[in-house]
Amino acid sequence: MNRNKNLIGELSSEINENEFLHDLKKYAKMTPDVLELIRTLKIEEALKMHPFKITPPKDENGRWQTYVNTDQGRIKVAKKSEKDLYQALVKFYLEDKNKNITLKDFYPEWMAKRSISVNSTETLRRNDQHWKKYYLEDNIVLIPLRKLSKETIEDYFHLSIKKFNLTEKELNNMKIILKSSLELALDRGIITINPFNKVKINYGLCRYVSKKSNKTQVYFDEEIDQLMDALDDELVIHPDDTTPLAVKLLFQMGTRLGELAAIKWSDVEDDNIHIQRMEANESEMTSDNKAISFEKANKVVVDHLKRKNENEDRFIHLTEDALEILKQVKEINEKYLFPDEAFIFCGGQGRTTRRQIAYCIEKACSKAGMPVKSALDIRRTVASLMHKIGIPIDEIRRFLGHVDEKTTWGYIFNQYSEKTTKTMIGEALSRRTQVYSNQK
Repeated sequence: MNRNKNLIGELSSEINENEFLHDLKKYAKMTPDVLELIRTLKIEEALKMHPFKITPPKDENGRWQTYVNTDQGRIKVAKKSEKDLYQALVKFYLEDKNKNITLKDFYPEWMAKRSISVNSTETLRRNDQHWKKYYLEDNIVLIPLRKLSKETIEDYFHLSIKKFNLTEKELNNMKIILKSSLELALDRGIITINPFNKVKINYGLCRYVSKKSNKTQVYFDEEIDQLMDALDDELVIHPDDTTPLAVKLLFQMGTRLGELAAIKWSDVEDDNIHIQRMEANESEMTSDNKAISFEKANKVVVDHLKRKNENEDRFIHLTEDALEILKQVKEINEKYLFPDEAFIFCGGQGRTTRRQIAYCIEKACSKAGMPVKSALDIRRTVASLMHKIGIPIDEIRRFLGHVDEKTTWGYIFNQYSEKTTKTMIGEALSRRTQVYSNQK
């Protein structure tokens, strides 16, 4: 084994072991030397997992011995030769143990790994919801990963699309679990080939989702006026509450609600404000290797944004109206001596949360006698208003903190009411008809 260990050391100093095995499989001929090298690498991997001492025979009639842990407890392994003992350990650790591992067995391990690489606990929670809804009761989770085929995976997704009437977006979200699990299983040596790489899904089976009407996605001019009046009334009734001013500022900045709830006075620089943190849910994931659970989430401020990219960390220009709103907030905070911890929006209990701001929006909409619309609808309204006056789409994208223009276009709606839109269409087409009539 010393000769083999030296050989492994020489190889690993030059190339990655997994890359080497992949290249062997793809390019090399399986000569005796190559096969011996592969056996050596597998033995080395098995020995890393083996916790017990290996005892050589005491005489020429003795056996090589060690122990392994099984579901039935610790058992002795004895072989006539050192080679046979090592091969038995390879079979136990790398072949038999991986042989029957299913997606249901592997899911807790995948989720634990994902919790390290994914920042948002909301994403992890959604993954777990998808697991319970789409996977847990399906037979695919009981099939050993090594036996999953391209056809089996394709059939599972096509049947799921029809069973759950999935949209393309929902399909892509739930697909992550199986796709990413197989990638991890390949890295861990549980499978040798990833069948997902050749899977082809017919997205034409997915339910089509048309773009929603502007009636429910943006605030019209008259609705904005009504909402502002309702917010002013709240300020009169509760002069110590700056939450209505937070809603007003949202119409000036178009930020995400979590970003608005996390801004500090130190973020304001002249007539710009630095968007660099957000309120997030902090929940604890626990696992007993059989089930995943999430403890109740706490609202915390984190020093990063949703996807931690350069587009979201941005400066937003503060209009004169925005600066006036901030001036009013500062006066209220100073008058009532709020323990703000440097946050702009706060109250007697500390920082104002996004849920408090969302509730203020709901309350003001109801008081104004209009349909209840959300903070996201305010964000769409800001984008639509900017587009209406001719601001380039790339500038709107930067303002909102989007990665690409495709996302931004999804925020652009007709900000005119149906009545106004019909009038504008009528005037435009009538003028066009009049041009032709005058030419006759």
